[in-house]
Amino acid sequence: MIKVAPPLQWFQSLESIEIELKFAYRHDVSGCAAVSDEVFTITDTHFSVSAKCAETHDNPFLYVLEFPFWADVKSDSVKI
Repeated sequence: MIKVAPPLQWFQSLESIEIELKFAYRHDVSGCAAVSDEVFTITDTHFSVSAKCAETHDNPFLYVLEFPFWADVKSDSVKI
């Protein structure tokens, strides 16, 4: 299994943060059409996501992205 971090775009204002992920290895390529086992974890201080891509049987991808927030967020107001 090949472990990669998915590309992302980050948008932020004073009231909100938007994170756009693409399950691909670069923004300019097609994303994975067969994503499975998606797990999103968002706390007041941390963000993490993982997902599997089963498009290729020989070398499946495991997308993993984790990072701490610079400041606390209200995790109960998160929309996925």
